[in-house]
Amino acid sequence: MICEVLDENILQTLEQNNKNVLLSYYEGQMWVRISNKKATKYKALTQICCSIGISMEQIMAFGDDYNDIEMISKCGIGVAVSNASSVVKENADYITADNNSDGVALFIKNFLGL
Repeated sequence: MICEVLDENILQTLEQNNKNVLLSYYEGQMWVRISNKKATKYKALTQICCSIGISMEQIMAFGDDYNDIEMISKCGIGVAVSNASSVVKENADYITADNNSDGVALFIKNFLGL
């Protein structure tokens, strides 16, 4: 769920009263993504890799927001788009063009030498 939280006290109450909830913030905004702590992109990738018999080192992950940090920092190759939040960029192995400039496609093309 994504919602706008206009009162800092409400946000603190949400965090204190919901220990199983993951709150992800949008940089510079009052929007908050609320999800179960067990439902992360990284955990989903881990399950997929396990089921098809490949390691996380073989995964290339792309991201732009706080909910992508775990995934891009723990996969084999982590890539942030240039319009990603600064903390996401700090956790990435590479930075590519922004999402409006086909950054993911450009990175894959250049990385594979196509």
